[in-house]
Amino acid sequence: MSAISTAVWSNTCKVCDVIYKSVHNTIVQMQRSRQLSANRQIMYHLDISFMRDQDLPFHLDQMNDATNKQYDLKLIK
Repeated sequence: MSAISTAVWSNTCKVCDVIYKSVHNTIVQMQRSRQLSANRQIMYHLDISFMRDQDLPFHLDQMNDATNKQYDLKLIK
């Protein structure tokens, strides 16, 4: 490869990497928000169904913390 084609290839790869990272992180953030919403719905249905537990908000926070840690690992820095 010539120097020009190498430079163009290198810059193109950087652009593709930036686009890939932004699309990937957007999808991961969408998945995270859907999971957090599902966590909230699960706790709501548990509260209505049979558990009138005072600690449900605490358990929801723990579930959300675990979810956030899991999805933080999936993000590309």
